[in-house]
Amino acid sequence: MRNLLLAFFLLFSWAVHAGEGDLLEPEQAFKFSARVVDDQTLEVRYQIAEGYYLYKEKIRFKAEPADVTLGTAQLPAGKIKQDEYFGKVEIYRHDLLIRLPYTHGGANQITLKAT
Repeated sequence: MRNLLLAFFLLFSWAVHAGEGDLLEPEQAFKFSARVVDDQTLEVRYQIAEGYYLYKEKIRFKAEPADVTLGTAQLPAGKIKQDEYFGKVEIYRHDLLIRLPYTHGGANQITLKAT
């Protein structure tokens, strides 16, 4: 297995807070981590704060450098919710684990951007 360094930037999270009061910063509401599982798989984890959720269809990933190619994210089934803004949507609460296939194209370092 190559020695790959995995970094990330949490650019923007599409989420809604279910309770009253002050909203958490995205980095606090959606704690993001990622790790290299093997030469073909990344594992992405979100720890979602109580009262918050992520929309399945809004989760996106990009990788740098350009020779790194991401496959289709393997997301678990979420919970169906009737959202007042988006209609019927699939959401995630609490912990979310995503497997993300990739090819590194010779890159020794990968930057993973999560949106």
